[in-house]
Amino acid sequence: MSNPSFGDLSVPERLLLGPGPSNVHPRVYQALGAPTIGHLDPVFLKV
Repeated sequence: MSNPSFGDLSVPERLLLGPGPSNVHPRVYQALGAPTIGHLDPVFLKV
């Protein structure tokens, strides 16, 4: 179902080539360092 009051919401694909390195929040580093769990793992199902 579309809402005519918003118009076309498709966003063109972009390739971002900004200079790095980029600052990363410490919580992101913490999440990347966590062990990977499967989608049927009881810990994941609690989420």
